[in-house]
Amino acid sequence: MHAVCDQLTDFHMVDTIVSAGADLNPVRNDNKLPLTIINEKLAKDPDSNELYDIHELLVRKGAVADWKSSE
Repeated sequence: MHAVCDQLTDFHMVDTIVSAGADLNPVRNDNKLPLTIINEKLAKDPDSNELYDIHELLVRKGAVADWKSSE
């Protein structure tokens, strides 16, 4: 999930991985989660419909932006 969210902005790829049962909340060594990465990208490109759609998909499926507050 991190690699897809970090390197791509392809909704269909993210949707495929999510539908296959990927963990939506793995914590990377820098404490970032997939949703954190998408939020950062969306902040830099707020007009991106693709990023917005990915954000909405992840949130709808239960992704969190801060693993510390989700415990």
